[in-house]
Amino acid sequence: MYAVVRYNDYRKEHDFEIIATTTDVEYAKKIAFNKIKENMPACKNDDELYKIETDIETEYFQPINKEIISYRIIKVKKCKNKLKKIYHYTTKYAVVEFAVGNSENLEEIDTSLICDDYGDIIDDDE
Repeated sequence: MYAVVRYNDYRKEHDFEIIATTTDVEYAKKIAFNKIKENMPACKNDDELYKIETDIETEYFQPINKEIISYRIIKVKKCKNKLKKIYHYTTKYAVVEFAVGNSENLEEIDTSLICDDYGDIIDDDE
């Protein structure tokens, strides 16, 4: 099974969104590509362009699941016969693979272990 996710690969901000799930990896790649394409800004300068990068090294956010492909927006500048990267966005759209199955023997939820009504240890009301 595959999930299309959006996450922020930045050391000071962490957010994560599951956009879609599917059994078709090619369909998942198309969803991820189209989502990032929707977020590409328009360039105001003819020498600079926004492109989509796929050869990405994750710096801060490390998915546990196998990442099939990830996309991120980069800004490049035209220099002679080459494009030079100016900077990249930290938001990535990726396709990750995950196993589906419920072969584990799961126990019922023991509500006696759940505690949401408590005070801080600093409270004087002991």
